[in-house]
Amino acid sequence: MSQAGLKIIQLYREGYRQDWELSFEKNTRTKGGWYQGGLLVAGPGIDNISYIHKDKEAGDDPEMEDVLRACCS
Repeated sequence: MSQAGLKIIQLYREGYRQDWELSFEKNTRTKGGWYQGGLLVAGPGIDNISYIHKDKEAGDDPEMEDVLRACCS
């Protein structure tokens, strides 16, 4: 099983649920259901982005060392 599959099972057991009925309706991009998350480290100022991580699948978490380096160095 993939890392994403294991993460989905883990999160389900912890009580997190996907709104599957909503996910299969038309126009799911605006109604939610299949979004992937990410992480952005920005600042100081309005033009300074020091780190971007776009999740490719469930369980695609950023490396915490990279996040801490971006925000704390």
